[in-house]
Amino acid sequence: LFRVLDEHDPVCVLIAFDCRLWSLLNNLCPGGDWEHLRKTIGLKTLRLVKRICEHQWKRGRYFVVENPATSVAWRYHRILTQILEKFDGKYVICDQCRYGQRDSESGKLIRKPTGWLSNSEPILNHVGKRCQCPPGEHQQVLGSNAKGLRSRQAACYPPALCRAICKGLLQTMELDYAGLSAQGDLAYANLSESDAEGENMEGEEPMDGDYWIIEGN
Repeated sequence: LFRVLDEHDPVCVLIAFDCRLWSLLNNLCPGGDWEHLRKTIGLKTLRLVKRICEHQWKRGRYFVVENPATSVAWRYHRILTQILEKFDGKYVICDQCRYGQRDSESGKLIRKPTGWLSNSEPILNHVGKRCQCPPGEHQQVLGSNAKGLRSRQAACYPPALCRAICKGLLQTMELDYAGLSAQGDLAYANLSESDAEGENMEGEEPMDGDYWIIEGN
């Protein structure tokens, strides 16, 4: 995992780890030792999440961690809390009904409060909208419909939420570029006019990693 992160150096990593271990409702299910699972697999997962965020932060990159707002993981052993304290993280909650999350059968909006932890404030600004629906408008995420478990279907982000994440990331990159430009330390390839017109690009070896060509304004 970390070799891939080093090689590709992604500007942002989205971490949406499995929330089943962290649901308070699981404590009511007979036959499952959920606390034991949290102390073993769960702790390893949260520590890995923290390491990924630290890795991104040290490289001047970004991370986004997502889990249901009611998830026990946010407070468990204060592991994710350390991301707030050490790696410039901030936390917001959104209601996915604001982004068009609906039940495929009833057509009703699904609220699904979701927590987001990131070191990118523009992303959090875009994904932090709260419910404005009248009372009784929501479909409960319980049981099944014709397409299977409602909880499994609701795990998919609605398209508007995906666009919100991308818009926040784009704004983050624009702000970084503006800041680096002001310092004279551009993050993108500094092309001459002839290079930008494609006159001197033929026959050159491809650049390692990502490179950028600025066109127009």
